[in-house]
Amino acid sequence: APLRLLQIFTMAKLLSTEPSRYSKFIAGKDVNVVVQELMHQFLVHLSFGDEWARVFIDEKRVGLGLFVAFVYCAALVTTIVTSSLIDGFSTLFFVPSLLAALVTLYMNGVIFWNRLELERKEAAIAAVRDVKSVLESQIINGRYNNGLKRTHLKSHR
Repeated sequence: APLRLLQIFTMAKLLSTEPSRYSKFIAGKDVNVVVQELMHQFLVHLSFGDEWARVFIDEKRVGLGLFVAFVYCAALVTTIVTSSLIDGFSTLFFVPSLLAALVTLYMNGVIFWNRLELERKEAAIAAVRDVKSVLESQIINGRYNNGLKRTHLKSHR
């Protein structure tokens, strides 16, 4: 919530900036179009932030959460780039949100990778158990008795 309030404050500051004080990088662009793009991008990145919370926190879908976190970071970077066209100083207030989004992306990636590794290990253990049970059942049924007896006799000589 504090980062959301900071983002809202930043947008309010950006939208209340006098056009005569806009950054020099906006030269040659229609100011109204840039402001509309900024508002659109802001709403998109907020939507992806909310979606990430729903997918990762509520539904615990780590893989999809990783994808949504990546899209959220990209949308936030796009918002930052566009806002820098209006007021570079106000754009600095987006930096804490960007850092939090990057930590979120990293955290989501680590959890995803660890779960993937755990699933691979569990699959390997299950495969070994399956082979072991097949071999044990074949030994019990007598299919390998002759080979075992020969090996057993050789080892005692």
